[in-house]
Amino acid sequence: MEPRKSALVRIAMRIFGLVAGAIVIGCIAGKLLENFSTYDSVFSRRVTEKICLFHLDDVARSGDFKKIACEFGIACGAMAVLVAVVFCMLDYMADVTGSVASMRRPIIVSSSVLAVIMVVVWVSCFGYLSKRYSDAHGNDWKSEYKTPGQATLAFSFLSIIAWIIVAVFGFVGLQASTDGVPKQAYIT
Repeated sequence: MEPRKSALVRIAMRIFGLVAGAIVIGCIAGKLLENFSTYDSVFSRRVTEKICLFHLDDVARSGDFKKIACEFGIACGAMAVLVAVVFCMLDYMADVTGSVASMRRPIIVSSSVLAVIMVVVWVSCFGYLSKRYSDAHGNDWKSEYKTPGQATLAFSFLSIIAWIIVAVFGFVGLQASTDGVPKQAYIT
């Protein structure tokens, strides 16, 4: 595959990764982090805390209001958005400097390695959130919370696929750019 086509596929998948990360953040921040009121007997007042609906089984058992799953999902989504934006710009720069292999190679290598790291991050995010989703409620989720929970899991999974494609096409682009003959940086 030509480096130009490989770069376009990587950029398209990064844009999808950016959108998927934003959707994960939106689903969690919009519906899955909810205000929960409790009565503080020490200060004789009502206390409102944000809780993550992925941890409702822990709240019922121990009274501990955990937000770890939601914070982890938001962190993964934010990291994906930042990485996608930065490396879309770097892929564009690598494509513009197509005939200068010494500048192109480090950009593509770092891009591909970071895509592999993002695959690992999204696999851990998907695994943890799906475990919390099944433990927290099973099939007893209210429909207003079930849909954002399922969307979070679906887009976490789709992000795994998108970042795998970015990594594969990054290594393909690296191989094509180091064949010895400089490739043209424009569409013919």
